[in-house]
Amino acid sequence: MDLDFLSFIIGSAITVIMGGIGFFYQHWTAEADRQNQIRMAALDKRLSVHQEAYKLWHDLLWSHDNLDAAFTCQEWYPRNCLYLAPEARKAFYRAYRAAFDRPSLLSQQDVTLIKENWNDIRRAGSIIANGVGLPELGEEEEAVLPEHIA
Repeated sequence: MDLDFLSFIIGSAITVIMGGIGFFYQHWTAEADRQNQIRMAALDKRLSVHQEAYKLWHDLLWSHDNLDAAFTCQEWYPRNCLYLAPEARKAFYRAYRAAFDRPSLLSQQDVTLIKENWNDIRRAGSIIANGVGLPELGEEEEAVLPEHIA
C-alpha cells in the first residue's frame, strides 16, 4: 500500500470522526440550551405564581372574615397549584379552607379552634415565600401582620 494513500485514508477517517463528534456536540449543546430555556420559562412561571399566591394570601389575611377573598383563592388554586412548591401548595390550600371555616368557628366561640384556624391562615405567607427560595419574612414584615384571632 502506498504511504500517500494510507495517509489519505487515515486523514479521511479522522475528518469523519471529528465531524461526527462535532455534530453530536452541537446536537448535545442545542438540546442542553433547549432544556435550559424550558427550565427558565418554568422558573419564571413558578416565581410569578408564587407571587400571585402571596398576594391572594395577603388579601385573605386582611379580608376581615369576608369570604370573597377565600372564593377568589378557591377559583385560582386549581389553575395554578402545580406551579407552587409542595409545601406552598399545602399551606395555600389550608389557608383558604381555614378562611371558609372561620365564620363557623367564630360563632362557636372556641378560642383554641379559632387560634388554630387563624394560625393556619397566618403561617401560609412565609411558606409561600420560601417556596421559591426567597428568605422568610423578617421581623419587620411579621410585625405588620394582623394578630387578631376573633
